[in-house]
Amino acid sequence: MSYALHEKRSFDFKVEEGERIFLGGPARLELEVHWPRYFVFSQGVPFTMGIAELGEPVRLLNKEVVFTNRIPYTGLQVKKDPGLPLIWAGFILFLIALPVRLYVRLDEIWLAEIGILHHF
Repeated sequence: MSYALHEKRSFDFKVEEGERIFLGGPARLELEVHWPRYFVFSQGVPFTMGIAELGEPVRLLNKEVVFTNRIPYTGLQVKKDPGLPLIWAGFILFLIALPVRLYVRLDEIWLAEIGILHHF
């Protein structure tokens, strides 16, 4: 997010969504943005909140804050799991064994004993 603080002079600054930035003053105001909502804290206690669109001026601490830009991002992380092939092998073995197990009935177990097959 990019914000411009307009007074006699203006400047841009960036802040991550959910991160607090210090605005100043005796009340120690801090601004926290969860787009499109913003929250203002005074000495760590919620003071006020509102909703602002891009380009819409918001009056805070006798100053005007304008939200000029928003850069969306995701919390998606990419990782490598070395045990994943083992999980896939177990899953494929399960897929093969399940139909075999459902096809063979429990009373059809055959044993080979000295070349002769017995049916139990």
